[in-house]
Amino acid sequence: MPLIKAITVVFIRDRMGKVDSETRNTFYAKLSRQEKDSLKKSLAFTKIPVALAVKVYDAAASVLHPGKLDGTHLLGRALAQDNLTGIYKVLLRFVSIPFLIKQSAKIWDTYHEFGIARCARVKNENEIVLIIEDYPDMPKTIREGTTGYIEGALELTGGTNIHVELDDTNCHLWKWRVTWGLRKKKHP
Repeated sequence: MPLIKAITVVFIRDRMGKVDSETRNTFYAKLSRQEKDSLKKSLAFTKIPVALAVKVYDAAASVLHPGKLDGTHLLGRALAQDNLTGIYKVLLRFVSIPFLIKQSAKIWDTYHEFGIARCARVKNENEIVLIIEDYPDMPKTIREGTTGYIEGALELTGGTNIHVELDDTNCHLWKWRVTWGLRKKKHP
């Protein structure tokens, strides 16, 4: 069974602590007793089964973004913006989008037990492709959350017209095509 770092479920648990009691109760009602116990005990750096992360992610997306088909995407975006605040937010204003995506590929295995990540440049200088291989059973929730996470992280770089498109037609070669506009000019 594949494992994943619990950073996402810890973010969701913390977020549920900030919502109204009705939303929180609806969220926890979607989880089994064992899943609730695992969620309460999880630390950001511990590894949990991917199936638990998916269950928590799906439950949170459905209560935080009811009726929205892109709830997991929105949750992934919020996770990036939460994870990359503080000192990281300041640093991200000075890195390029290609650099950030390449770093993401390099640290994939820090968070995921399966899959090999790499980046591929294309002819357009404002386009790059993040590729994950050797993870054919990556759940759709993880793929959609990753799409949102990439978008949220790149927004912090100051780029414009950021577009992240998931190509999941080949389960042996997941691809996220990322395009962006020119960096916003900073005025003194």
